[in-house]
Parts: sequence; structure tokens; C-alpha cells
Amino acid sequence: MNRNGELVAWAAVFVGAWLAVLGLVEPIAQDPGYHAFADRRALLGLPNAADVLSNLGFLAAGLWGWRACARGHFRHPSERRAWRLLFAAVIATAAGSAWYHLAPDTSRLVWDRLPMAIAFMALLAALIGERADTRLGARLLWPLVALGVASVAWWAWTEHAGSGDLRAYALVQFLSLLAAAALLLRHRAPYSHAIGYWLALAGYALAKLAEYADRGCFAVSGERFSGHSAKHLLAAAGVAALAWMLTCRRPR
Repeated sequence: MNRNGELVAWAAVFVGAWLAVLGLVEPIAQDPGYHAFADRRALLGLPNAADVLSNLGFLAAGLWGWRACARGHFRHPSERRAWRLLFAAVIATAAGSAWYHLAPDTSRLVWDRLPMAIAFMALLAALIGERADTRLGARLLWPLVALGVASVAWWAWTEHAGSGDLRAYALVQFLSLLAAAALLLRHRAPYSHAIGYWLALAGYALAKLAEYADRGCFAVSGERFSGHSAKHLLAAAGVAALAWMLTCRRPR
């Protein structure tokens, strides 16, 4: 299959998955119990201290990645642009997630999820440019980011209207990561240290498992550390793997 045919096939799969989920899956409202995290301990007057302070991992990884963008190797300026947006979004996630965890509720959760959606889309655009087509990755960066922002805005609007719908946001998160994995498997790496991508995906997968085991982790650790705090650190470790990759990699 030639390059144009492959890109059309990728687009068809992506659009088909969206239509299938939106057509077959009922709207998913935000579970009100989501905000009841296991570790609610305060520290020096700071509420929910562990879940708030564990966001420093995102700040550190984001700053490392931003610096790596200035020194890393890129074949085209558009690649650097996508990576800078990704790490800026990670830094914003540190602030948004900390703000949310100070007093968890649905209105604050918007500011946690919004920069995350931007980061997912920026990563996908960076990989499209690196592995499939440089110009296409550059052209898709802002439309993909707009799609990510729209998915969070749609969920927030439907929650305000009394019938929350998380489907679009879930697709932005999980379909973008599945597409990223497929691009990594399908195309040869133009740079060294591509293992950083897989470390990042593994870190995020472990982070999601820790999130679902929030209370279990808290109980097993003797109420010292919760699964949600671990989620923040594991996801930040995944971002740090990307920053390390950009710092070390060289063109092949």
C-alpha cells in the first residue's frame, strides 16, 4: 500500500471507531463517586495533600521535556512544535490536577482533563509526523488539539445540562494511545531510543490500573499511599520517559 492509501486507511479506521462508539454506546455520565478518593489526609493545612503534591511529578517531567525540546534532534520544526505543546500541556496538567484535588468536584475536574486531552492529541500529531508523514503531522496538530478540547467541552456542557456524556473524551484518551501504539508497530523508527515511547505507554497503563485500585492500594499500604497518588507518579514517569528519549535520541 502506498503512503496516501495508508493514510486514507488510517483515517477510515479512526473515523469508523468514533462513529461506532458514538452510535452503539450509550452516553456515559460522570460517576459522582469518582470524587471520593481514598486518601483525604491533610498536611500543614493542605487538604488531600498526597493527591495534590503528587502532581509535582507532572511539573518536573513537563519542565524536563520542555528543556529537551530545545536540545533534541528533530527533522522538521513542526515536530518540535508538537512536542513543546505536549510538555506545556503536561505542566498545565500539574496545575489543573492540583487545583482539582484541593476540593474535588465536577466543575474543577474540567481543568484537570482539558490539558490532558491536549497532551494526548499533541503526542498523536507528533507521532504521525515522525512515523507516517511530516507534513500531515504538522497539518493535523491543531485540528487534533481542537478535537481534544471539544471532547472536554462537550462533556462539561452535557454535565451542566444534567445528562453527562464522557464518550468523546474517552475516545480522545484511549483511541489516541491505541493509534500511537499502532504507528510505533507499523513504521520504522527514524530516531534512536524509541523504547521511550513504550516506557511512556507502559507508565500510563500502570497509572490507569493504580487509579482503579485507589482504595485497594491505600488499604494494602497501611493507609500510607493511595492508588490515585500512585497514578499521578506513574503517569509522570511515563512523561519523563519521553523527555529522556528526546534528550538522548539521535537520527538513524
